Amino acid sequence: MFWRDLEIHHPGIDSLRLTPEVAKAWKERLAFIRDAQGQPVRERVNFRSELVFVRAFYQDIARWAADDPARWAPWVAPCPIKANECATK
Repeated sequence: MFWRDLEIHHPGIDSLRLTPEVAKAWKERLAFIRDAQGQPVRERVNFRSELVFVRAFYQDIARWAADDPARWAPWVAPCPIKANECATK
């Protein structure tokens, strides 16, 4: 739901370092369940849960880079999801 969507909407993307515009557009697409043509059908109930997964992914890469910088440091990037976007309260 994250990287595949980015590949579809931003062909040639090769970095986890997303511009604010790309991150915003991805979040807007994620907020809705879409039909086969990409049209919004209804709001996604678990929207914030999906944001948590992506945020954790970015944090994992940062931790892995500390242990194995040669392999993971090139992939470290600022997370496009802020902690308050994941809060449910």
